[in-house]
Amino acid sequence: MNTTKIEIEKLKQGDADVWENLVSSTSPKLFALFGSMLGLPDSRVRELVSEVYVKAFKNIGNFRGDASIKTWLSVIATNLARDYVRKQSKQRTMVSLDETAEIATKESTPEFENKEILEILYQLPESYQRALTLYFIEQHKYEQIARIMNLPIGTVKTLLYRGKKMLRKKYIQKYGRFENER
Repeated sequence: MNTTKIEIEKLKQGDADVWENLVSSTSPKLFALFGSMLGLPDSRVRELVSEVYVKAFKNIGNFRGDASIKTWLSVIATNLARDYVRKQSKQRTMVSLDETAEIATKESTPEFENKEILEILYQLPESYQRALTLYFIEQHKYEQIARIMNLPIGTVKTLLYRGKKMLRKKYIQKYGRFENER
């Protein structure tokens, strides 16, 4: 669904047909996003996806249109995933990287297949976190990220380079080695 300004206004007015179209066009990606990021059972993934739409419905009036509606929904989903990971990290026992990689779905991005990496990602400063999320999870190109973040492309490249470097360093500090090192 390539949402136009008219459709955005209809969403803000609560038009059920436009909301239904939005949900049907975006839910597969959100299911894949939660499934690959968190490796949860389908029932919990459905709850989280539903929560994304509830939050979107409640906050559609705040949608400025700086990014696409799909990106906005993905940001909501990413924030929910971050909150979930934070809550779980307090309770969970360590899961091996191999086990985590096995539960990642086919559509996942290799950089973000496990909870440990996500947990560390969400500890990075906001600008690095956002750039890495847009690039690796949302799979936007540099130009798109620059537009979304309202930054020059060079700054985006720097954020991605430094963010990956920080992510790797924190991962090694916490787990002893990076997962693809021998």
